[in-house]
Amino acid sequence: MKKKIVIPILIVCIIVILSILFLNTKIVYLGSHNKVITFGNKIFNYKSNKRILLRKAYIYKDGKALKGYIKSNKNGKTNEYYAVSKYNKMINVNNFIASGILKKLNIINIDDDIEIDSNKLKEYNELLDTNIELDNVYNYKEILFDIDNDSSEEKVIYIVYNENDSIFTSIIVDDNGNAFEIVYYEDNMDSDIQNKIYYLVNLIDFNNDKKYEVVVSVCDGDSQPTYYSIYKYDNGKVKEIK
Repeated sequence: MKKKIVIPILIVCIIVILSILFLNTKIVYLGSHNKVITFGNKIFNYKSNKRILLRKAYIYKDGKALKGYIKSNKNGKTNEYYAVSKYNKMINVNNFIASGILKKLNIINIDDDIEIDSNKLKEYNELLDTNIELDNVYNYKEILFDIDNDSSEEKVIYIVYNENDSIFTSIIVDDNGNAFEIVYYEDNMDSDIQNKIYYLVNLIDFNNDKKYEVVVSVCDGDSQPTYYSIYKYDNGKVKEIK
């Protein structure tokens, strides 16, 4: 009699546990080589490692969520992820964001590079106590958004500039006149070594806590795979999520 009662209870418990795991877990694919898994408030960023035959997903492109699929092909020791339409037509290889079909993402798109003017550059130089000249700036992006949900907007700035025969890439959070560094990278133009290329991609709330992570792409040159780094800014601190 006890066994007849215990077995159904165990089955119900297993179903409840699996349901909780399913509801609290989200998988996000960033480009062809990254997989982000969230469980509750925890976020984990992996290089692609699991084969996918075909999985329904929302593909995010130009600020819109399109229904499509994710698949993978073996490339050496890892798998490359691809976003495809229902007709198995490739959507994009290296620059897409996708999430499970039942769980949409909150994404803030960052516009294309904008032309920096003397006033913006002056603000940046004063913020970081630098002396960059306008003609030396190659790329510039900025977005004003409350990324840490503290009811006050922060400015995320991306800038690439030339100084003293080196190219510098900087990504910072400007929080009410206080600068917090996400990326600072120097590329010596006289070096024959192929150096890294960083790019500010999106703001994404991966775990639905209303705090947006800063997504940065990085590669070791044009012919190398693009990987994605994720940074969280909260309470005056920057932390890379791994």
